[in-house]
Amino acid sequence: MRLPLPFLLYTTALGLFCWAGWTVYESLPLMDDDARQAASEAGSKQARGLIKRGQGSGSQSSGPDYAASSWWSQLKEVNLIGKLPPKEPTAAEIEAQRLKEETPKIDTTPLEDIFELVSLVYDPKESGRGGEAHVIIRYKPTASVEPPDWWLKENQPPGTPMGPRDLSAAPSTAKTRSARGRGRRGQQGGQERNKSSARMPTSMPTASITGREILQKIWVDDGGDPRRSSALWPTYGHIRLVRVAPNAQSAFFVRDVPPPAEGEPKAEPKEEELLKTAAAIPQSILLALRSRGEQADARAARPEQQQQPKAGTWREVEETTRVGNQFHIGRKDEQRFRSSGDFFNDVYVDTYVSKTSSLRGVSVRSVQPKLAQAYGIETGDVLLEVNSRKITSKAQATNMVKKDYQRGVRTFSTKWLSNGQVVERVYQAPDK
Repeated sequence: MRLPLPFLLYTTALGLFCWAGWTVYESLPLMDDDARQAASEAGSKQARGLIKRGQGSGSQSSGPDYAASSWWSQLKEVNLIGKLPPKEPTAAEIEAQRLKEETPKIDTTPLEDIFELVSLVYDPKESGRGGEAHVIIRYKPTASVEPPDWWLKENQPPGTPMGPRDLSAAPSTAKTRSARGRGRRGQQGGQERNKSSARMPTSMPTASITGREILQKIWVDDGGDPRRSSALWPTYGHIRLVRVAPNAQSAFFVRDVPPPAEGEPKAEPKEEELLKTAAAIPQSILLALRSRGEQADARAARPEQQQQPKAGTWREVEETTRVGNQFHIGRKDEQRFRSSGDFFNDVYVDTYVSKTSSLRGVSVRSVQPKLAQAYGIETGDVLLEVNSRKITSKAQATNMVKKDYQRGVRTFSTKWLSNGQVVERVYQAPDK
């Protein structure tokens, strides 16, 4: 049965009125001063008893003493969020942390973020190790390397107190001592020689540390000579050059690994390859492109896909075409060869004489990109031989090729020094 709303309201009002009346009735005795004092003392006595009974039953705590000078430190130590204090580390954990801090960390900066390869020289006699195998690197502006003192002295810009000097090796101790014993006259003569040598250009660019490029020549075999170091300059002295690829297009470096912990095997350094490139392309993309190029070369070398033409046989082509190491001159270039008999009319060359060996030849100083792609040559290549005859000058090469062409010779087998290695290129002229 559902009760009506007025009945509920009346009932509630009546209950509240009765509770108020009962409260007033119980308060009537307290209107007397003696009774009120007695009730207050009884309440205080009961409270003291409850406090005394509760003392010692729970955890003891004390609030901050504001009269003391350390009250602020006490206030800061109050745990307001209920978080447990940090656990004290054990002796084993402390020792492990100490060993971790003492263990040298391995620098993992990618090589391409430190430097780039400018040129590479591969020594075939030593299979890429030792000998004259070396590379020239250009440090990135963000590398923040510290070149040695001898490099700084030899690469001061002109006009500074320590001007550019010859890059030859520093004098020996015996020579230094003898120079100290010379008189004032000898010192003046040495100053004159230094002035004349300061006007001579150095083989490396005169560059300062700030805002200009820094080049370093790194050798596979340093031989104990600091100028033929196999390691990079600080702070990357832990990175060393170990070998140069036979195609002189990449170099391999290793990083010094820290000594192993007690009971652990010694870790072998891992070789890292860096490819030479003149474009701002990541090394991962270059490696992928090289892998695809090698696969394409392998497919092109299959006999069922492409047959290598026989030596001395010219292939009928309109444009100059390369097949393997043979270059078949196209019909469009035929007229030029008939009139001059010179393969490289548009190539600017100069006489080349090696400073470390008996090699002589003709060095390519500049060449048009289209011609370089067609004939497989690039700036810096050195022509050594034509049809097994050594070349010593541009005039000799031009006359030799022209006379052979007029006698009916159409196959010209040449040897070139390219990127530190000797390569052979065969040029097949049209038969008619």
